[in-house]
Amino acid sequence: MILQTTSSFTQEIHPAGQPFPADADVFLTALATFQSLGNFRWEQVAAITAIHVVLEGEGTVLCNETSHAVHRGDLFVFRKGGHYHYHDHPGKPWNYIYILISGNRLDDLLDTIGLTENHPVLNMSDVDQFWIRLNVLKQEFADEHIAGMSAVRAGWEILELLKERCDRHTPPQKRDIAGTARRIIESSPQTITNVNALADALRVSRVTLFRCFKEQYGISIKEHIERIRFERIQTLLKASSLPLNEIARMGGFSDPLYFTRAFRKRFGMPPGQWRAEN
Repeated sequence: MILQTTSSFTQEIHPAGQPFPADADVFLTALATFQSLGNFRWEQVAAITAIHVVLEGEGTVLCNETSHAVHRGDLFVFRKGGHYHYHDHPGKPWNYIYILISGNRLDDLLDTIGLTENHPVLNMSDVDQFWIRLNVLKQEFADEHIAGMSAVRAGWEILELLKERCDRHTPPQKRDIAGTARRIIESSPQTITNVNALADALRVSRVTLFRCFKEQYGISIKEHIERIRFERIQTLLKASSLPLNEIARMGGFSDPLYFTRAFRKRFGMPPGQWRAEN
């Protein structure tokens, strides 16, 4: 992980493992999280193609003398060799994830999708599967699990989701908020540890998320998060020899003492004893 901090932004860059496939049509090379400090303004000639996904804030991107407004839920693409000016708006600083992507056919694939140099912005706010994949991808890069063929596979998955969004022949579908929340929780339980974070990721209120989940599954979403986390922890206790503090971290607990108290409250004994008996 590479940490960069300036007077206008801070970012963490997670490179993919090398070597990259030399003949791949598309593959991911890095993922980064970016946070503006409220006065971000930048100009660059892109050294590599990048897909930026805006989580919070709003701003403006200028390319080929055309200005594009970019808001929460939008993504914007910088093509390799393109000249860009971009900045966020006062009082609405950008918080986004960007993915560096390369490959022999990348430009053609982006053109086919509809993300051309003249139309680099796409709204993804209603494509739930995209946000699920982005959340999982963020964790995979942080855990250094993206390299080689997994970098190729992840690149194709991202482009397929963008293509689906751009396909004008596909009728819009009603969002399944509860179902999407459940898939996010079950695909990456260690990263979803509270309802507020999940509501923010789905761009809905906490009240709406609680109501939809309870109506659809008959259980509170908080209870479901805890059940999935502890199921993962039980599996790790049974099937691995990892130390308890590492298992706690992988289950989403940053404080080992709090983890032990929570485990004892749920199962009537500390995790070490439970492991010995199971």
